[in-house]
Amino acid sequence: MEIEIQGIIIITLVAIQVTILIFRIWSFKNIEKNKKGENTYYLIGLNFISALSYIWKTDDYFIKLNKKNSKN
Repeated sequence: MEIEIQGIIIITLVAIQVTILIFRIWSFKNIEKNKKGENTYYLIGLNFISALSYIWKTDDYFIKLNKKNSKN
């Protein structure tokens, strides 16, 4: 019984994490849809690896790219 509750909690937290990161990706207006789509696919398919990669690296890249594209 205790293992089932822990599993439900972990699945819920992962679902919340994926939802927040997907909304974050799609909130950038000046990024190509292909790049946003690829990162969305990676977050859904390879969640544990790609979530860390997105948080550490890709989010900063998207912020810089979004600013660069908005100036053009």
